[in-house]
Amino acid sequence: NAAWRSLKTSPVETRSLWRENSMNLKGKLEMFIDIFPASEVDSKPRLYRPVPIAPPKRNRYLLRLVIFNTEDVRLPYTRDPEKQNV
Repeated sequence: NAAWRSLKTSPVETRSLWRENSMNLKGKLEMFIDIFPASEVDSKPRLYRPVPIAPPKRNRYLLRLVIFNTEDVRLPYTRDPEKQNV
């Protein structure tokens, strides 16, 4: 469509990404559409390859936490096996 292609910028649609059972926004997805004639796509298939949109691989992390100034806290374990938490 010539009118669509003559636009200076493509119209962008934004969708919010939510996790089930959560009120926190997880991100936004911005989408735009390019419309090409089928003859153009067929003549240049290398230019119009699908883009993979799979999520990135998950990475494992180790979290270390230091807590200061606690009162009346019972730990379920101790570092010293000779001592027992009471």
